[in-house]
Amino acid sequence: MFVQSSERGLLTGLLLSLVLAALLPWLPIPVSLLVLRIISAGLLLLAMVLLWLLLRSLKQRHSQRRFVEDWNRGPDVASAALLADIKGQVLAQRVTVSHLLDISSEQLSTTPLDRSVFATTPTAWPELKQRCLEGRSWQGLIEADGRRLSIFAYPVATEASGFGQLLVLEFSESQGVAPDTAAALLARLPVGMLVLRGRRVVQVNDSFCLLLGATRERVENKTTAEVFGAASPFEQALLQTLPKLMQNAQVETAVELQRHDGRSFWCELVFSALEPGQPQAGLLVLLADASEAKRREESLRQAAVVFDAASDIILVLDAERRIRMANGAFARITGYVTNDVMAKPPRLLFSSKQPAELYEHIFAQVQKQNVWQGEIWCRKKDGTVYPQWTSINAVRNDAGHIVEYVLIASDITERKRAEERLNYQANYDALTELPNRTLFVDRLRQSMSRARREGTNLALLFIDLDRFKNINDSMGHSAGDKLLVSVADALRSCVRESDTIARFGGDEFAVILSPIYGAKNAGTVAQTLLKVLSRPINIDGYDCLVGGSIGISIFPGDGDTPEDLIRNSDAAMYRAKDSGRNTYEFFTAEMQQQALARIGMERDLRYAIERQEFVLNFQPQLGLATGDVIGMEVLVRWESGTRGLVSPGDFISLAEENGQILALGEWVLKEACRQYVIWHREGIAPSYIAVNVSGRQFRTSQFPKLVQSILEETQMPATGLELELTESFLMEDEEHVMRTLGELRAMSVKLSIDDFGTGYSSLSYLKRFPISTLKIDQSFVRDIPGDDEDVAIVSAIIRMAHALKLDVVAEGVETAEQQRFLHELGCHIIQGFHYSRPLSVAQCSEFLREQFERRQAIATVERA
Repeated sequence: MFVQSSERGLLTGLLLSLVLAALLPWLPIPVSLLVLRIISAGLLLLAMVLLWLLLRSLKQRHSQRRFVEDWNRGPDVASAALLADIKGQVLAQRVTVSHLLDISSEQLSTTPLDRSVFATTPTAWPELKQRCLEGRSWQGLIEADGRRLSIFAYPVATEASGFGQLLVLEFSESQGVAPDTAAALLARLPVGMLVLRGRRVVQVNDSFCLLLGATRERVENKTTAEVFGAASPFEQALLQTLPKLMQNAQVETAVELQRHDGRSFWCELVFSALEPGQPQAGLLVLLADASEAKRREESLRQAAVVFDAASDIILVLDAERRIRMANGAFARITGYVTNDVMAKPPRLLFSSKQPAELYEHIFAQVQKQNVWQGEIWCRKKDGTVYPQWTSINAVRNDAGHIVEYVLIASDITERKRAEERLNYQANYDALTELPNRTLFVDRLRQSMSRARREGTNLALLFIDLDRFKNINDSMGHSAGDKLLVSVADALRSCVRESDTIARFGGDEFAVILSPIYGAKNAGTVAQTLLKVLSRPINIDGYDCLVGGSIGISIFPGDGDTPEDLIRNSDAAMYRAKDSGRNTYEFFTAEMQQQALARIGMERDLRYAIERQEFVLNFQPQLGLATGDVIGMEVLVRWESGTRGLVSPGDFISLAEENGQILALGEWVLKEACRQYVIWHREGIAPSYIAVNVSGRQFRTSQFPKLVQSILEETQMPATGLELELTESFLMEDEEHVMRTLGELRAMSVKLSIDDFGTGYSSLSYLKRFPISTLKIDQSFVRDIPGDDEDVAIVSAIIRMAHALKLDVVAEGVETAEQQRFLHELGCHIIQGFHYSRPLSVAQCSEFLREQFERRQAIATVERA
């Protein structure tokens, strides 16, 4: 068996070690037995080491032989290549290599490479060996028979030998590039380069290492699975590429790879066979970072999605203003498909509703300012004209020349409709469809300007319906709304087209008569309006009589501004109401003084509560059965520092109108409860105090909570409080009324109906509502027992109250005859000047003490 010299040395050393170990105990050497044993053991150990080295060498030799045999059977047997060990001994060679090198096969097999192939370039072999020992490839040039040959060498590994002990040298005729120049070119390539032999990486350049974030040592002479990962996209691309390379010169693809630090990036791959049509001979792979290109591609894709999915029209025009691109919204909105408008100017979309020169004007502005935006009227494919908000922007190149235009537009039909609706709502009354106060004032201002220019007059008529509140309260808001619509229609029929009629709010209307020729004409129109308003208006089968009061102011005599004319006609309207209603009055200087007085009172009233100018009075209520004081009605008086004592009739209605009744009502209720608690602690308090509640107070959702809070704050017993409610506002919102009354009764507060019989009295609400007392209005009591009608009404109310088990209070009792007659009818309680006038707090306290002492005296006599 062929054995190399190194293996013969190992075998000789092994035999000598075994012989010495066997003979040593028999040799006559004067040494101790222990020393002999140690030496013998050392020789045996040495023999074992030598045996292991021998076996390892034989194994490597066997593995090397198998690798050589496999290499000789490889797919590239036609290439000019040889296989050698690191010492330069050729182990195998292709049949064409000796012919290319002009060296015989025998000489290549017996002569080391440094003396055969590299004899003319002695520095190349040591450099090649060193690079292969480091696991890197080497490329260079040699001279052979006057020709320049290119050599590409790379290390390989067998199963038993270390990496770099064997190397492959591939030879090819050079194209004249020096080895150092070729290496420099490869290093400077801006893309990564990878050379594959089968699945093994034999060479890479610096750009590849930079791209992958790896060193050459971690890449070269490794398999692609080791470099990129066994299941990497590169491996999949490689499998898909090999069949194509049998037919194509190169294959391009893009995959997402992973750098060695774990980061991913998109990479463009170009596969080429080193031998055309023979990918098994080797592959050249070029790699380029495509992350930025991928991002640009994704941005373009997203832009395309946005472009097509945008709800607004987007058109791209070329420099000659021809349509080059249109998105999906363009077709949805206009009805045109892209082919209808491609390469055509957007002028075809413009409607004739605007001037023809607008088109050129728009693009002239874009030329100057790069942008134009505004509202234009466009035409759809079906001929429909619609408003469009359009923005056109110019796109310029680096030289400043326009290369394209971008047109963005939206259909604003719905927005225009919404604006019209908002404009209508802002200027017209939703119920009657008449102009509202805002539009009326604007038209009045315009009419006044025209009257100044033309030297004419105009009249402003302010109309207030006389009995609308009664109808609205008794028949409900729905009937009231229908009545207002009917009144508006009736008023329209009385004025000219040049005149303006408006609803100011509630039951107030105003008319502008422009022009007029003398105040007499305004009076004639006012008479016509009153005649129309006096006619019955049928609402839900009932004939309603309304009537009205009209105030008239004339321009320019009665004011220089719209506000002056409105204020003065309003003052004249109040004079008409005071004059008996269903009439009209012209504004006078006296009315102006009254209007100013009203404004002054409203101002003083605003500060009266802060200045504590209000005081409470109490009017006793007599129980006819016992002759004792049953309760006290709470009355409020205004003792103004500048006006003196002001009657409630002069300020209560004003407080209702301007909302100050809320603060005033809260103050009255709290002060009344505080005073009752004082009397209660003294033991002289009546059974209850009755406090009037304003309709405006009662309508607030927080009223029950306010009452509860005052009761808790003042420690007022709820059973001692009676709230007097007017029947008119109990009819407005039944659900709210029922809820509020229920909450008040749950507190044990008593409830009474004030001025019963003066409004739309309903027996059904007396049954449903938790009412405890009815108060007969003094208008029915004043003329009894002499007036038969009043007697009938009062008798009916008392009998009805008895049937419903309600208490009855008669107001305004001023004579003994009235008191006696009411007592005979079964009235429980009376109140009026005959028994007692309203008393101040001090007077009422004294009155209650006297009543208490009288009852005490009577009780003493009875006990005696």
